[in-house]
Amino acid sequence: MRYSRGILRWSGTAALVLAGTAMIGGCLRTPSAEPRAIEQGRDAAAEIDAQIPRLPDGALVRHVVKIGQSLSAKTQRSEVAYRFAVVDLPEPNAFSLPDGSVYVTRGLIALLASDDELAGVLGHEIAHVAARHSAKEQTRRVPFLPLDIATAIGGAAVGVVSPGLGRLVTGLAKLPEGLVLAGFSRGQEREADELAVALTAQAGFDPRGLAGALDGLTRYERFVGENPELTSFLATHPSSPSRREEVLAYASARGALPPVSAAGGDAFDELLDDLLVGTSAREGSFEKQRFAHPVLGFALTFPDKWETQNASEGVFARAQDKSAFAALTLTEKGTKLAEAASAFAREQGLDGEPVATRINGLAARQQVGDLGTRFNRVRGVFTFIGHDDNVYRIACIGDSAQSASLERTCRSLASSFRALNAAERAAVTETRLRIVRAGANETPDALAKRAGSPWSGEELALHNRVPADQSLPDGMTARVAQTVRWKP
Repeated sequence: MRYSRGILRWSGTAALVLAGTAMIGGCLRTPSAEPRAIEQGRDAAAEIDAQIPRLPDGALVRHVVKIGQSLSAKTQRSEVAYRFAVVDLPEPNAFSLPDGSVYVTRGLIALLASDDELAGVLGHEIAHVAARHSAKEQTRRVPFLPLDIATAIGGAAVGVVSPGLGRLVTGLAKLPEGLVLAGFSRGQEREADELAVALTAQAGFDPRGLAGALDGLTRYERFVGENPELTSFLATHPSSPSRREEVLAYASARGALPPVSAAGGDAFDELLDDLLVGTSAREGSFEKQRFAHPVLGFALTFPDKWETQNASEGVFARAQDKSAFAALTLTEKGTKLAEAASAFAREQGLDGEPVATRINGLAARQQVGDLGTRFNRVRGVFTFIGHDDNVYRIACIGDSAQSASLERTCRSLASSFRALNAAERAAVTETRLRIVRAGANETPDALAKRAGSPWSGEELALHNRVPADQSLPDGMTARVAQTVRWKP
């Protein structure tokens, strides 16, 4: 979730980002369909650019663009204007659109070992565009908490809350459609791999780079296990046990290969120094049930054991038994507190006027009421809070049969909203990469401890492509995550 252009903008997951790819379906083989597919790609790219922040221009971003341009120059599609962006997402992924927009996440770059591997990944995405690949019709859903909330509360809230919250509660916003990821067929992946090998070789990179990237990503998948909420390159680009070997075979077929280079390297690692890893503090984050946003300067605490999600259009939570649901959203910039609460009450047909109150020193309006039809109703507690020229809406709804306990829970949630003080903002931290030198006979675990890293030795070994149970080469440049103070 982030603050931009004077309004609250919510950054989604990689799943939402990839909605553009899934919905467009790629370029078709029929020449007459290509202009339309390219135009659709431009539309999707504009939507992605509006919703998903990029890394600011700097040495790393310019390096990615330079490599991408050197690869795309080797393709034969003159009607496509390739462009490259590094998006500010922690998930390791890369994707492309039919108009030639190629995106790579900072989470993926942090796992790559060299320019050759970066070129292999970018070449693979360029190849999908160059080969006019269509996404498979088969799709899969990515877990997202509010998806089935309408079923959980009986569908009574359909269309009753506006603007925005009704669509969120009932799953009628972009989220259900957006949370569909389309993979490429095995044949398309094989073709993209082979073309990527050719492109990287022609551009002067080691054609085995893609194989190295796949190896690193496979290690990452094994490390995180079967976590369904994590989306990665291998999840959206179907792999197989033989894929890496096939890439190596494509590379060998091109003739003599340079000596295999060591993982990492000073030049590439220096580009990654200070790269953010994990969640960005400026998007807000959860610590157990407490959500805090240092940019907007507020915090609130959701009920114990409720499932929570910081998503594209709000911060959500629901009870484990699906009997209640809460959403925090921000009204339009410039909206007055009393006007926002009263307008909402009128739109929803709530009886009476919202009650003026104060919550932790902040002006607020609160109203309790029933929504839905005579035969299918839900109880809601709706709270509007003014803070730093913004008006926040906390909507908490649930089963009318449990109205007493529901109201207590919802009022407690609303009353937990408070402003962060200067000391709390200053105490916000985030995790960034630091490049350090390994000492003699130092293991990944020992280096992580010496550097004060939140990473385990296993995670440090993963990001440096080394065995976790062996000493690092003396003097090796190593990537280590360190917890640092967040700087606005």
